[in-house]
Amino acid sequence: MKNIAYIFVALFLIAASGESVYVIGKYSDYRAKRAIETQQLDSIQTYLIKGVERQDSVDHIIFPPHAYMWFNDSSVTVTMSVNNWYQVTNDEDSIMTDFELYDISYSGDSIILEQPGDYEGIAWVGLNVGSDNNAQARVITSKGALVSVPGGSGVLGQYNTITVPFYVEDGESGDRVWIEFRNITDNDDFSIIAAGMWIKYLHP
Repeated sequence: MKNIAYIFVALFLIAASGESVYVIGKYSDYRAKRAIETQQLDSIQTYLIKGVERQDSVDHIIFPPHAYMWFNDSSVTVTMSVNNWYQVTNDEDSIMTDFELYDISYSGDSIILEQPGDYEGIAWVGLNVGSDNNAQARVITSKGALVSVPGGSGVLGQYNTITVPFYVEDGESGDRVWIEFRNITDNDDFSIIAAGMWIKYLHP
């Protein structure tokens, strides 16, 4: 069924005929249509075989919206109260920096979606939680939608890295996505010592 969908897309786009494009993966229909609609391309060649080598006639590679952020600070101590959620950020909203952004924006330590659709990703935070505390982390959106199951550190200990897979369903342009964490033991403060997030578009 996937190949049939790709072939349909290829026929739709070839009708517009000029430049050649290398369209990859299950994202080809979305990205190629958008390129044609915004007049970035005049025509398209579609290669449906995985791993095909770049051809001399290929002028562009079309990718889905995606982004990757990583830690941009030494350590940030957050004043905590038990079971309250806190964003992974600092006073300047710059605890992370973007390594790559494509059709996605980043501001205030939040991902900002530019294209509507479903997305998947992974977020992580490294915490110094002291010797008698435990932590949880989650990913949430500006709509208040919880897009991950809260992940726990799993053990009591001084240093914990919590990794949280997440899924954004029916995301809209302008939606913000960020990481939060909490102390589930008492009111001791935590220090953020690492953080990161990657996200990619799946389908409309």
